[in-house]
Amino acid sequence: MNIINTISNKRFLLNGIEYLKNYASRVAGDKIEIFNNYERSDVLVPLQHYSEFRVDGVVFNTAAALQSALLSVIFSRGTLGNDVAEINQDNIFKVQYYFVDMQDDIFAIVNKINTGESFTVSDTENVLFSCLAIQDYFNSKTEKYLLTGLGKGTYGAGGTPITYENLTFINRDSFTANSDPRTEIIPFVISGTQTISQWLNTHTPALTIQSQADGYTIFKGTVNGNAMAYLWTGYTGNYGAGQLQSIADDFQLLDENIPTVVMPLLKYFFMALGRPATTENVAESLNSATGFQSTTFPRGFFPIVVNGLNAPVIFQVQENVNGIISIYQYLFTGGAGSWGYRGEYIGQLDLKLLNIRTLTISDIDGDVNTVTVDLGTVTDGDFLTAGNVSEHDFGDPEKAYYFVYVTNAVSYTQRFIGTPGFYGGGTMADFTEEMFATGPTSETPPVPDMNIVNSAGNTILNQITGWASALGTLVVSSAGFVFKKLGYNINIVGATPTGAHPAEVTYTIPAKTADDTFAMVSDVEGLYVPITGTNQNKPVLGDIEISVNKKVYSKSNDNSIENYLLFENDTLTLKKINTTNHHHYNFSFTNDGNVAYTTSDPTSRGITAGNDFSNIITDFDYTQKTYVDNYFNNYKKAVKVISATSYTLQNEDTSKILHFTANNPIVLTVPDGLNESNRYEGKQLGTGQICISGTSINVYSDDAHFTAGQFAVFGLDSYSTDKYLLYGRLEQA
Repeated sequence: MNIINTISNKRFLLNGIEYLKNYASRVAGDKIEIFNNYERSDVLVPLQHYSEFRVDGVVFNTAAALQSALLSVIFSRGTLGNDVAEINQDNIFKVQYYFVDMQDDIFAIVNKINTGESFTVSDTENVLFSCLAIQDYFNSKTEKYLLTGLGKGTYGAGGTPITYENLTFINRDSFTANSDPRTEIIPFVISGTQTISQWLNTHTPALTIQSQADGYTIFKGTVNGNAMAYLWTGYTGNYGAGQLQSIADDFQLLDENIPTVVMPLLKYFFMALGRPATTENVAESLNSATGFQSTTFPRGFFPIVVNGLNAPVIFQVQENVNGIISIYQYLFTGGAGSWGYRGEYIGQLDLKLLNIRTLTISDIDGDVNTVTVDLGTVTDGDFLTAGNVSEHDFGDPEKAYYFVYVTNAVSYTQRFIGTPGFYGGGTMADFTEEMFATGPTSETPPVPDMNIVNSAGNTILNQITGWASALGTLVVSSAGFVFKKLGYNINIVGATPTGAHPAEVTYTIPAKTADDTFAMVSDVEGLYVPITGTNQNKPVLGDIEISVNKKVYSKSNDNSIENYLLFENDTLTLKKINTTNHHHYNFSFTNDGNVAYTTSDPTSRGITAGNDFSNIITDFDYTQKTYVDNYFNNYKKAVKVISATSYTLQNEDTSKILHFTANNPIVLTVPDGLNESNRYEGKQLGTGQICISGTSINVYSDDAHFTAGQFAVFGLDSYSTDKYLLYGRLEQA
């Protein structure tokens, strides 16, 4: 065990011996190496498994977590000389305690921290969040997270909010009454039917229960002689007779026998050649047992069994895409159970990506789940012939198998991607070319060490060359990126704009659900149509073709109104949508020659006009209500009062109602020569009877030319030149 402790800003202890903080660490699989930052050949601790290190009293559950903890413990620029001020950092840990639910993910934990009790952090404190969840014997956990990226300040309700990026997972452990030194133990003895809540409420003197921020409180004692323990989940304060009163929900029954030993679970998977190890693909493969390098798995491999004592659970997945082998590490957050193929469904949200890195020869040498077969020197590079000489057991699907050999002073690796089993030796099937993928070589550029990063504080002055494949490299410098491939360079340069410009510009790549390709200006030149208004006096000179079921649309400034011109297969529709009340208004031209207006608005009046077109309407025009009203008003007859006892009809009387008011007999004469097709109407309003006379009058009833009394009405219709038909309430003389 390598025991490392911080002494000061400039020194640390390794197994009791002091060293200056001049050292860096490197991760290779599950192992870590510590070496002199300024002399690479000075290796303080050779590659060892992460479980063999204890840093400031903590044993970490992953190499990544150990690496993070070592950064500030074994290296400091303060060792460079007296001109660097001593940093006032006492490495004091401030622990904040929270009760969480078993199903809470990191986002739920962040919310409980931001809405929980306020707390302050000084400039000499680090913050460790201890999050406790208890459900039953096999489902209890205490998760610890380190606050990173934020320092001195006030947090919690009303303070500076944190995000999930500010929480670094440290470890997960089972919870017992003695698992935390800041846990307060309150003894009790109960007999009879009294509950723990009743015991506390009647206790004298009152008991003070500490704040959750100060630690957990455990009631530990006996009930009728049986050992019992309860976790306090209520509020802080003074409880007892005459003080605050507890309720049953303030207590969580504990099992004192919950084991404290947890075992990390690491599962190794190898994706099929060319299949990316994305979250979607990994989840799909775990649920179907397909898409992996191996098509057969040993008995018991699936489902993946996770018990309540496994923490953390990490899936390490290798991909081989375009000749590049990369390692993906996923933290599984689904909890206890049987998962994947033949078990419970693993969703993408159950997999949290921890890191991605390119496979190097150091990873192969340092990985306990990798088996290498050294073929020695292979002069012509024909590793298959050399490998088939002897029999080899490549049968474990959880192992990665490599042939390692040297050709022309260069070390090569070939990763086995075939079906697990026995090969070679003459008695088994021979290895073939399609069973292997090219791995890293000794010419792969090394991982940049701390000399580059620290050459000028945290500024990179020198270029960094990262290995991409056997055919290319990626060079990163202050000027931009250069991808060297097949003898030519592709330069990606971040040019500085001239003139006034903001200090920072963000280029956002829109989200896509399918593969796509970036286009250069030269690619689309001449292919796009400049829309009128984009450039003044540059109208569209050709047709604009719109695909079926596509639309041209606009929105109001507040997004409350959406207007569409929709091109459907057999219909052209003008559409308006009110996004506030969700009413739609459609004016459609259909393929059968009809024009339709539809709406979901019950207050709509249909098609209306803003002007009066009565004066110019023709026979084939659709009319407005005002036109119809005016038409009938124009043909409404006016009243013409006649008080004389004799009257001769006139052409203009056809538009009048004749009211005869005399109380003596009246003679109405119908002269010759009136317009044909006229209609005349009259009423006897007085007591004087009206006699209608004329040379060409035909009466509906024989010789009835007289009105039949006061208020009688009559009508006279012209049906030919000087010929009339008399009708109404009439009588003979």
